[in-house]
Amino acid sequence: HLSVHDREGGLVRQLTTGEWMVEELVHLDENAGVVYYMSSEGDYLQRHLHRVALDGSAPPERLTSRSGVHGSVRGGGMAVAHDHSAFVDQCSAADTPVATSLCPLPPLSSLPQSTASDAAEDAVLPLFDAAQADARVSSMSTVLRPPRFVTLPSTDGMVTLQAALYDPDVSRFGPGPHP
Repeated sequence: HLSVHDREGGLVRQLTTGEWMVEELVHLDENAGVVYYMSSEGDYLQRHLHRVALDGSAPPERLTSRSGVHGSVRGGGMAVAHDHSAFVDQCSAADTPVATSLCPLPPLSSLPQSTASDAAEDAVLPLFDAAQADARVSSMSTVLRPPRFVTLPSTDGMVTLQAALYDPDVSRFGPGPHP
């Protein structure tokens, strides 16, 4: 999680808390008093861009709303414009091929009142869409079905395991059971 510490290492304030992970620090803007970060808040199967005020005056704000794993082009970290007007978002999900977009950021002045919304994605400029760029990718949607996500206890009951199940097509293979 994110926190602000003094020069001696003492805790000044906790910025984020909860049963989720901050996975990447994207950008720290000390002048604007904001830190941008990637986290799994809300759903451990997803990854979203967030920002939070360094002074603790507002709760964290989620800036991406489409379901999936958000990231960046070439895995080099999410790209936020220097003037904080936009960011480059690369998003994919189990049922959606990768798409890259230029997304506007809500103004920093809206931070204290903001909550997670679709506002940043209402005026998206598409840069790349794998399903549109390659007919082979879009044709796979008729053949490959998205997985079903389940949890299973470990044999000792100490850990909950995550699994993605790719069920066979019932129309082709019958109702099962399947090996």
